[in-house]
Amino acid sequence: MESSTKDASAAPPQAAAPSGAAPPQAAPPPEAVPPQAAGPSGAGPSDAGPSGAADPPRAASPKVASPKAASPKAASPKAASPRPGSPMAIATSPSAASPSGSSPAGAAPVTTYVHPEVEAAHYSSNESAYSDSDLESFTTSLTSSVTNYQYENGRRYHAFRPGQYILPNDDQESDRLDLSHHLMTLALNGRLHASPLENPQKILDIGTGTGIWAIEMADAYPSAHVIGNDLSAIQPKWVPPNASFEIDDVESVWTHDANSFDLIYCRYMLGSIQNWKELFRQAFCALKPGAYLELLEPDSTLRCDDNSIPKDAPLQQWTDLFIGAADIFNRSVNLAPQYVQMMEEVGFVDIQENISKLPNSPWPKDKHLRDIGGYQMVNFLEALEGLSLRLFTNSHHMPVEQIQILLAKVRRDLRNKSIHTYFHLHSIVARKPLTE
Repeated sequence: MESSTKDASAAPPQAAAPSGAAPPQAAPPPEAVPPQAAGPSGAGPSDAGPSGAADPPRAASPKVASPKAASPKAASPKAASPRPGSPMAIATSPSAASPSGSSPAGAAPVTTYVHPEVEAAHYSSNESAYSDSDLESFTTSLTSSVTNYQYENGRRYHAFRPGQYILPNDDQESDRLDLSHHLMTLALNGRLHASPLENPQKILDIGTGTGIWAIEMADAYPSAHVIGNDLSAIQPKWVPPNASFEIDDVESVWTHDANSFDLIYCRYMLGSIQNWKELFRQAFCALKPGAYLELLEPDSTLRCDDNSIPKDAPLQQWTDLFIGAADIFNRSVNLAPQYVQMMEEVGFVDIQENISKLPNSPWPKDKHLRDIGGYQMVNFLEALEGLSLRLFTNSHHMPVEQIQILLAKVRRDLRNKSIHTYFHLHSIVARKPLTE
């Protein structure tokens, strides 16, 4: 590991407690971590896209309660922000907002869109209420927008906001995500989180996947309401009463109340986020003063300390293609080293970062790392196809047959005991200050 990297065996500094009193001892740092494929997600450019231009904030998307989720989130009495430019968006002019009726000095002119009156459909006198069949038809319509999945090259992908996420959401991928959860827990020495929590009341799991982390957190903290959101409705039907799931796009404008969460957790969002700094900004606003944002994210740069992998090895070729394709897709997978700086710029304090090695096979001598490497090898092998098909066909225009030939060679490299590669896993805990 490079000299600039923090030693995974060194104890991390303590995170400040929300009360401002002496902070509880932070749990020991993870010893290794994997890049999650399908659970892997990397990052996108901080504030700017590939051209250097800032990505405009996306319009708020209506949250759709997962049809499988128990305890759906109650609808907020506050109206969601309308999409700018949509037929329903009505701008308010400065004169209407001002008590005096005059526009503030220097205010830009605002156009108010007045829509024509909408005529109501005609119903007979004995149809005074919508029937159950009416409600069912609307629900079916809404559900179909989430569950009418897309299929490419034999794999299933999410339907809500199609194309936003590079990995599949089929049963094969769900099983891999659950394996990845076990791997992550092993890498964190059995812990679900590194943030020092005391009686949390509200927790958000960004990109919850199968919901396994959110469910285990709900069991661990029965007094907390744990919300998991994702683009795919693949969470189980039966969950703890204090857990719920939402179909939502975290890159849209958040509709969560400000200052409401004790912990916002984000793990292996490899290839999912275009603008990480904006994600951190929205998380900052949604956290209570003194509360925590926690990330467990890989850097997809392939590393080797003993030169045991040839420069032209298929595994190295695949990694270069993967990083390049994600950049073309505008969802970089190797921005993890920049997260801390982005968090500081947003306003977080007491940031702790622990960087550990995630072996790609059971080559380490240390038993714990060897176990992690074994699970990571299985995880990587299972993720390869899902990580490659959509990205390589769309970004590099590679034929599926050519991709499959390359993947067969990559699998041989991963199983080769003489090749000792790893990724860096970044475990980051950041606190929102008590006063802004």
